[in-house]
Amino acid sequence: MAAVWLNELSMSDAVERSVDALAAGKILLYPTDTTFALGVDATNEAAIATLFAAKRRSQAKSFSACFASADHAILEIEASPLVRRLAEGLLPGPVTLLARRKGNRYLSLAPTSDLLGFRVPDHPFCLALAAAFERPFTATSANLSGGPEAVTGQAALALAAEIGSEMLFSVLEEKTNFATPSTIIDASGSVAKVLRSGPVSEAEVLAI
Repeated sequence: MAAVWLNELSMSDAVERSVDALAAGKILLYPTDTTFALGVDATNEAAIATLFAAKRRSQAKSFSACFASADHAILEIEASPLVRRLAEGLLPGPVTLLARRKGNRYLSLAPTSDLLGFRVPDHPFCLALAAAFERPFTATSANLSGGPEAVTGQAALALAAEIGSEMLFSVLEEKTNFATPSTIIDASGSVAKVLRSGPVSEAEVLAI
């Protein structure tokens, strides 16, 4: 497994190597503003299947996607006024928004749902990578299904060793900012519903 630490490598070099890894169909282990995450090209069905297997995760559960900006994400989903308002008010930030997909776009990320979760993490590496890659990539927590999320570089390394995948490339930092998973907000209806609490409170969501 190849790994780089952000404090030992320039951001541009880390992004370039990560773009190459994603384009090659590899799994990328990377830091976000909440926890470390596992990413593959969200348009590569084979890579997504590899990620489901690596996480030992049922395809009845979905993966969210990381975008470069709220504007980019809104182009990719059915953007209701509620979705637009929440995206503009909360992104970039430590939230995952659920909205309805456009047709079968990104179906392989959520095979049993018509919703797509999307993120724009408030993290310089994530934002730079999403802009450089020019395609969304998955933003699922770095863990085995049902296990604890990795929130430190050492925990991320341990997870990488447990996955044991030759397809893995890791970008590491000492620890993530919030050390807790993102707030998940269902914006598919007329009223926002917080499905998982996190760094952004329900009161903050409902105030938008």
